[in-house]
Amino acid sequence: MVRTALWAIALAAAFGQTVGPPGLESIGVAGMKADLAFLTSAPLGGRRATDMGGRAAAEWIASEFVRHGLTPASSGGWFQRVPLIEYDVDLERTIGVLKHGKATRTFAYHDDFSTEGPTDADVDRPLLWAGYGITAPEYGYDDYANVDARGKIVIVMQHEPDETNPKSVFNGRGNTWHADNRVKIVNAQRHGAVGVLLVPEPNRKHPSSLDRRIRMANGVDRKPERAGSLTLDDDDVLIPMMMLRDSMLREILAAAGRNPQELQRAIDSRTRPMSLDLPGLSFRMRLVMRSLRRGPGFNVAALLSGSDPVLRDETVIVSAHFDHTGTPDGRMRPGADDNASGTAGMLAIARAFASATTRPRRSVLFLAFDAEEYPTLGSTYYVNHPLRPLATTRAVLNMDMIGRNETMFRYLEGYIEVDPDTSNQLNLVGTINCPGCRELIERENAAVGLSLSDKWNHEHILNVYDRSDHFPFWTRGIPAIWFFTGFHPDYHEPADTMEKINWIKMEKVTKLVYRSAWAIANASEPPSFTPKPGGAR
Repeated sequence: MVRTALWAIALAAAFGQTVGPPGLESIGVAGMKADLAFLTSAPLGGRRATDMGGRAAAEWIASEFVRHGLTPASSGGWFQRVPLIEYDVDLERTIGVLKHGKATRTFAYHDDFSTEGPTDADVDRPLLWAGYGITAPEYGYDDYANVDARGKIVIVMQHEPDETNPKSVFNGRGNTWHADNRVKIVNAQRHGAVGVLLVPEPNRKHPSSLDRRIRMANGVDRKPERAGSLTLDDDDVLIPMMMLRDSMLREILAAAGRNPQELQRAIDSRTRPMSLDLPGLSFRMRLVMRSLRRGPGFNVAALLSGSDPVLRDETVIVSAHFDHTGTPDGRMRPGADDNASGTAGMLAIARAFASATTRPRRSVLFLAFDAEEYPTLGSTYYVNHPLRPLATTRAVLNMDMIGRNETMFRYLEGYIEVDPDTSNQLNLVGTINCPGCRELIERENAAVGLSLSDKWNHEHILNVYDRSDHFPFWTRGIPAIWFFTGFHPDYHEPADTMEKINWIKMEKVTKLVYRSAWAIANASEPPSFTPKPGGAR
């Protein structure tokens, strides 16, 4: 038996074939081209969540699962209904008011702050400076350790302490999941806060999150107005949030006799919290919605049951989001790379598993997420309402933008280095929390030949590490890797069309994900999650 297997490997090598898991040969460019042609077609209108085009894409994905003999992941069928709210902020009546004794100062939407969330709110409470708003026992750090946030509005800086220091315990010059804005809001809520004012770090050497949001591709600056935004109807964020500009933060802290640069410097110099009440100051957050519309999105889920009677209860997830941004200005965004490419790759992998003559020991769940663009709403809903237990979910391999070459343009300038030739390069995001995943993927890549980069794990400006559907799983301690070929000037633009796809590269990425998923699903011991990254590389 061993001699036969060795002979087969030698024969395959002699004819230039790649030895791999059964079903690998079914993955090819022709099928993925056909899938992209449908997903980017005009009738689907850019596949915006809650629109008819998005629903049509979900129905088509389910039909492909049926066609290839997969089974629904739950007794409820192929679809997991994701309750969404579309909302428009009333730009005139949404205000912030700083109160200092009898003096008041009113701040205006867009000029001074932005907001997200569909709930009318009118909260007027004392202010608390809560540093970075982080509770991280694995680093011995807690901004709420010596203050009482109950019933207060907390001011929280974005990002993490000492992030320009390569020796920072918070992943060196990279970030950890504690830097995520949603994580900060949920943490404030857990400590009893009734509102959050998110502020840029005063001493940062990069634009704020608010500035980044209006600095888009092709030199176009877009106002951060949240017209037609989406959020979860069943959300775990229950308190209002405002994202402030630098000038607003300076005014608030000046009223308390505090200097924002000094406050940040005091924390960063020792990686030690310096939270404090701001006596005599209170703040009113008035959020008014102009309109609300409820409508469902749909995750699509299919299951391939494992062959082992015990291990089949464990799950490996292969995922991609199928939604895009629709026609926000009357021009359709086809989203060929973002993320028809990942969806086509996920479907090719599902077909490969279904066509294989044998099955791996663990079960494989194929998840097509909705509403990733708003962001990560479908995957966030899934981790809150999993179809398979999270405790026995061993890994998530997520494909988002796997079809283009990363290219330097305005969105990236000054933030990160891009290699001159990325035609064979693939970024792996999330491996800092799963070194075993990185090792396994590198082993499988020996037969594929891509150039692997983990640069996005070690940058702190664009926060790429939390910008796809792997991230909600990451916060639950599940190894989750994002396969990502990088940004380009057509990102979120009408010009993201299938004619620009690097098909050879996309096929190689898809085969690498398939090989990696099979290896994890069949491993005696799958890779494990590491809560505390080992710092910068």
